[in-house]
Amino acid sequence: MENIQIRHIGDSVAENEANNLQYYYLNNIFYEKASVISSENKELFFIGRTGSGKSAILEMLRRKQMDAKRVLSITGEDLSTQMLLYHPDITSIPLHLKPLVFKSLWKYIIITNILKTIYVDDEVGKDVKWLNYLAEGDKKSRALLEQFDELSTTKKTITEQVISFLKTIHDFVLNNADKADATLYEVFKYVLSFEKHELIKHIKHKYLYILVDDLDKNWSGKEENIILIRMLFESIIEFSRNFSESIKFVVALRTDIFEQIDFHQIEKVRPYVLEIEWNYGELLKLVQMRMELYWNLTWGKNAWKKFPETIRDGGQEISIYKFLVRRTMQRPRDIISFINLCITETQNRGATYISVKDIRKAESIYSRQRLAALIDEWKFVYPDLQNWIDLFAGKGYKKHYYLELQGLFKQCSFRPKEIVDVLYKVGFLGFKIPEKKYILYSYSSRYTTVPSHAIEKGFVVVQKGFSLYLRQRAEELGEYSDEKHDDVIQFDDVVNEEVNESPNKKQKIRILAIFASSPKGDIPLDLSKEDRSLRECITLGHLRDAVDLDVKHAAKISDLRRSFLDNE
Repeated sequence: MENIQIRHIGDSVAENEANNLQYYYLNNIFYEKASVISSENKELFFIGRTGSGKSAILEMLRRKQMDAKRVLSITGEDLSTQMLLYHPDITSIPLHLKPLVFKSLWKYIIITNILKTIYVDDEVGKDVKWLNYLAEGDKKSRALLEQFDELSTTKKTITEQVISFLKTIHDFVLNNADKADATLYEVFKYVLSFEKHELIKHIKHKYLYILVDDLDKNWSGKEENIILIRMLFESIIEFSRNFSESIKFVVALRTDIFEQIDFHQIEKVRPYVLEIEWNYGELLKLVQMRMELYWNLTWGKNAWKKFPETIRDGGQEISIYKFLVRRTMQRPRDIISFINLCITETQNRGATYISVKDIRKAESIYSRQRLAALIDEWKFVYPDLQNWIDLFAGKGYKKHYYLELQGLFKQCSFRPKEIVDVLYKVGFLGFKIPEKKYILYSYSSRYTTVPSHAIEKGFVVVQKGFSLYLRQRAEELGEYSDEKHDDVIQFDDVVNEEVNESPNKKQKIRILAIFASSPKGDIPLDLSKEDRSLRECITLGHLRDAVDLDVKHAAKISDLRRSFLDNE
């Protein structure tokens, strides 16, 4: 053990870990839902808090589908969202017509880039023309592309495509000012007709992943921005209904942005949404896999011997892992950042063992960083969030009853219950009710708001990750704080922290099912049916509760090795 060299366990941002992600990515239900192309697999929009692993899912799909003919990526940078929203050709269009323009734009961008991905071999330095690839008789494809100045070259970036599209729209409206509504609707019908009647000829017997990420880049929260994302959702749902056996959309979007969008009929969108959540056991495995890679271990559990076995928390001695995770919102980025800060403190003193003092010092930095990240994540939705949180300065380690909260928020323009619900929703507060053993938090509970009986008979507490920030904030504001580091909160404060932690837990029957990918160029195998059949057989069996099925689609040698190591 003394030969282990303690290093940081990688970057907490998936985009910065692209080269190593495949070695420790934790295959889970989210990745399975994203990777299987099937009409039964409806999930298209992967919604999660900052740092929950959305981009990691997309990056793994890119890595596993290395054939460029199978992956099309669209990012917020490609779209140059701010340029798009403030482009003169857009600002001149009346607000009531923008949904139609944005929906036409999305459909056009998706269609043309599907055609590019299928037909054009991108050669460096070569300006390939569409005319070389489209059949002479394919007049409708040529007409669509020519309409928006696309036939001249395939080297246009998506940003350039957006500009060409907007210029064409602007010219249409300018030349038909007296009937702009009808003109734009004709453009939309033209693109829609191609989608419904012509696109199928090009994607028949093919399959393609379309990955959309970074839509939060330069997010403004303004009405036009919200309309743009809403039209994306509507367009993708319509595409998916028509081409679910050929095209799989995977769209990553932050929770706070998703909740700002007025879908009019949210119940029609929900079936296509999957919210990304992690439990204690999954986070533990993820951390161990990272330690295994970066510390050159054969099994990550050994690395915990470099940490103190227990640490005091709220008057209790608890495992170091529980201590760390209790200060996160059960997201990969949180736990990775916290552990890396602990390692930094250890490295600064030239030690080879992470001490309790290192962890306490790291927690002080971590607490301030997490609070800054929380404010940044929700600032467009709740502009007063920082002010509400600062009211708890010096009060981070105690129980808060409703009478006290009424006094705390008496100068605020919102009702106390409304503020408590917001602070619970963003993860700053948790609540305790008499019938529950644990404190409940929004990221690990079925409750979307704090129930009324929790207000009347229970209490709320600050999530442990922010407590040290509040102590520091009290000092900055010159306010009194007499809290000790270990104080009144002396019970378990997370709903599912026991998941996968008990070594005496009854072992399940482990089944590993390997599905190979289709040979390159062949018609894709319908493995989703085999997958469903296998799961149905297990569900109907009397040992269903004792079986743990692990399915690997398009599995590689590295996937098998990882599965065997995970189940030693």
